[in-house]
Amino acid sequence: MASSMSSGKHLLADWEVFCPIGPSLAFHVGACIGRFLYVHGGRVDRNSIEASNKLHCLNFDTMIWNEVRVPGSPALSHHACVTIDDRYLLLIGGWDGKARTSKVFIFDTLECKWLYPSSEGFPSDAGLSSHTATLLNNGKVLVLGREGPLRMQPDDKKHGNAYMLTGSVESGKFIYSEYSRATESRSGHTTNFIGPRLYVLGGRNDELLEVHSGYRSGSPDNEKAAESFKRIIRRLKPMDKMPGGRGITLL
Repeated sequence: MASSMSSGKHLLADWEVFCPIGPSLAFHVGACIGRFLYVHGGRVDRNSIEASNKLHCLNFDTMIWNEVRVPGSPALSHHACVTIDDRYLLLIGGWDGKARTSKVFIFDTLECKWLYPSSEGFPSDAGLSSHTATLLNNGKVLVLGREGPLRMQPDDKKHGNAYMLTGSVESGKFIYSEYSRATESRSGHTTNFIGPRLYVLGGRNDELLEVHSGYRSGSPDNEKAAESFKRIIRRLKPMDKMPGGRGITLL
């Protein structure tokens, strides 16, 4: 089953339904490990502030979704996720249904169990939500986004910080260190590497794009996906005006 998206007269891309049956969620995280796609948390009801603790898994060989029912899964939405050693899901921060948190959680996909490492260094009166986490080639994780109080905060007082998260599964300990206050305040943005540069896109109505050098990605290159995106890009027409900064996703 295929459909298309268009803006005016310009065809943007052709979309194909990849898997018709799966979890109905928003503000969740997802990551691929081996032949599996893992999806964790999020919200199942847009009018609720409750966060889900469910972990779902899509097997690419069978194209069947299953719920991974392992005790101890944290309830989180608006969190971030990176993979470690093609085995572990590292969940960072998020909304637990009552407050923003900076805690980290690990799911071991090999032994199918949850781990609860300690975390320190993040301000005790603040938490993370709608942030991003980017794995660097030195094993550290760059956490970018809005650092707010544990509950709520007026928009005019929110600001953006960058933290470097270091640690390991083996040590059972992770440490935040404040990295820079040079980033713009963002919420719901995306980050990705294109070559040697880190791009931060969206998450605010102005200052659509930030570009940072001096980083290298710790995630393996997906040459097949990159070539597919390049073919799509060559078909696109330039936009007449810049898009709004909220809700933009960078592929």
